[in-house]
Amino acid sequence: GAYRTPEACTGKRCRGQRFEPNRRNASTIDWQKIRLQEIKDGNEQGRIPRTIEVELTDDLCDCVLPGDVVTVCGFIKAGSGAERRRPGNAASSTTFLLYMDASSCVKLKAGDDQQTDGRTQQFDPQDLEAFREIAQDPNPFKLLTNSIC
Repeated sequence: GAYRTPEACTGKRCRGQRFEPNRRNASTIDWQKIRLQEIKDGNEQGRIPRTIEVELTDDLCDCVLPGDVVTVCGFIKAGSGAERRRPGNAASSTTFLLYMDASSCVKLKAGDDQQTDGRTQQFDPQDLEAFREIAQDPNPFKLLTNSIC
């Protein structure tokens, strides 16, 4: 999300309207915004690829370069048009723009100047059968905790 200054004091008797950040108690984090673009499919000629902004934090920062093929997992969130506005875009304050708060980012294939194996996860029939059994288990949480402990 975007940083917004407080509009009102949280205290019941406080009527303050001017707020200054307390930099001594403030904490900072590594933060990066990237734009993710779908891979073009040969069947959809003439269409502009869809994009979504992705926010990376902490160790996910600087994990990808332009042109890398990645898999990103995270949460889709909606930000108001006013706080997520791009420069030169006159989005109104009633518009909500979707963005992703990433929890993981895995590089599948690098751009032209780098080489990776580009393998993706493939499941064999034995794995798929195990998934079906887990899905039918009445208490999958117990199965999960037993597998960790």
